[in-house]
Amino acid sequence: MLVLIPSSAHPSSYPINLLSPVGERNVHSLFMSETILVHVGPSHARFNVHIDLICRASPYFKELLSVSPKPESICLDGEHFNLDAFESFLEYCYLGKYIGAKPTNSWVLLRHAQVYALGEKLGCGDIKNLAVQEASKWYHDQKNAIDISDFIQSVRVIYDCEYADEFAEVGSVFSITPLELENPAGTYEVIGNRFRAILAYTAAVYLNELKENDEFMRVHYDIPAFNTDMMLFLQDRTSILAGGDYSAAVSQFELVPCKYQKDGLPVLEIKTETLLKFSRRLNGGTILVYVGEKAEEFELHTSVVECSDYFRRLVASEMREGLEGTVKLESEVDTPAAFDKFVQYCYFQEYLCGESWDNSLVQHAGVYVLAERLGCLGLKSLALRKATQACRVSDSTKSKIFISSIPAVAEIIYENTYDDSGGQRLRNPKGNNTQTTTKGSEKTTRPPGAAEAEKRKEPKKVSDDFRVLLALYTSTSISKLRQLAPFLSTHRQFPEFARDIMLLASPANKV
Repeated sequence: MLVLIPSSAHPSSYPINLLSPVGERNVHSLFMSETILVHVGPSHARFNVHIDLICRASPYFKELLSVSPKPESICLDGEHFNLDAFESFLEYCYLGKYIGAKPTNSWVLLRHAQVYALGEKLGCGDIKNLAVQEASKWYHDQKNAIDISDFIQSVRVIYDCEYADEFAEVGSVFSITPLELENPAGTYEVIGNRFRAILAYTAAVYLNELKENDEFMRVHYDIPAFNTDMMLFLQDRTSILAGGDYSAAVSQFELVPCKYQKDGLPVLEIKTETLLKFSRRLNGGTILVYVGEKAEEFELHTSVVECSDYFRRLVASEMREGLEGTVKLESEVDTPAAFDKFVQYCYFQEYLCGESWDNSLVQHAGVYVLAERLGCLGLKSLALRKATQACRVSDSTKSKIFISSIPAVAEIIYENTYDDSGGQRLRNPKGNNTQTTTKGSEKTTRPPGAAEAEKRKEPKKVSDDFRVLLALYTSTSISKLRQLAPFLSTHRQFPEFARDIMLLASPANKV
């Protein structure tokens, strides 16, 4: 169990049990073995320590000092040999516990993280367990806020350890099971790395504060294992329409149910205006297009492909493909299934996805990225609209098949679309007209025109609409998706996808 233990402030004295976990002994036996000089850290701080004590506590030292003759000194200057943590290790060796951060030091959690990382290096499981207990006490001591700098540095220490990715490539190094399956905010059973679980759960609880911090956003992006761990504790967003600031793009499309014939096949509805122009589209020549690895053949009238910037420039150019009327499309997004929808759009300004509604989001995503490649903005907008309608329907039905298609959709969209906004659209959806700055204890409100003038000087950030839609929908089904190995793999593979979900999900409740 992940046990969160309350603690008091720094006491004036520390009772020590001399029957220490590192070996039963009394006070007289503490200093009976020979000593060795240990140099620690970049400054090579010197410690004369008793060999028996450090060998009992650490298999690392036991192996290092098992040779004959023994070395005269040991130098520990690697990145995991933090001086403060080594002092805590020595406290543990001699006294059976360590004090942790001194009363004057605000980096409380960081010391426990450093001790845990050192314990991993030295093979000292007991001090790792002690560090987890102290980190649990730290968590319980937090009231309504945490020291964000202390927390972020602790995340870097724990996840930068050599052991951080020695576990399965998919998912997290621990698993959680709510005691009440219908209440993901309840108490969790944790199997695996408990320190990482504490950090991930703390981040999920204080999500709203942390996601406003730029350094936290960098850590979340830089360490995929951390953002996956954290995701295991986040709660589902109530609906893709919850919070109008985020979901304006989702709510703008009116739900238009697809119509079906008596035999159950979908019907392609064509506007009268399109039908009136249809015969004129058949005048003129054609262009032969070979699509995908198997070079599937499509022959289109040149007049209908003018909705695509790519084909319009190609037909008008002096390039060999344009002159010969033959084109090969062989990129990753050039799939026959998506191109078939492009052909339907060229002739009818509409397209169908076939019989399986549950798999429609994958098809809309494929059409969306193909339309972007071909410069067909009308088709791109239509694909987004159809995807939005599919998500809104599934938001109410919670189709398991539809939900399970999310990893494939995320791979298509995040592999083939561009977004350099850094999540700003999701972090600050309202776009305030005034900007408040703080200098010392004074606050000044800048006039509306000043903010707009500065924005005009900066390059415009690109934010992709399909990414926003997908993150909104995914954030409503986190509790189901995190049980799927393909989703965990995709979540770690695409940090921007993980970031977007995190920005829209609901925080965990503090227990």
